[in-house]
Amino acid sequence: MVNAEYCEATNKKKYSRREAGEVINSARRNYRGQHLKKKRAKITPQRCYKCEHCNAFHLTSSKTPYKG
Repeated sequence: MVNAEYCEATNKKKYSRREAGEVINSARRNYRGQHLKKKRAKITPQRCYKCEHCNAFHLTSSKTPYKG
């Protein structure tokens, strides 16, 4: 997404439900890629929720790494 849109009330990036799910799944896949010599992200997206201000979806993250 080149021209990212942000919520005016929360200043968070807007996603469609599908895009949010893809971002979360991609982060989980990359976290599980232990055979790859990549540094794991310290903060990973955990879930998405619908914003009452902009009616788009935002991601929530956790500093605890994904345990899947």
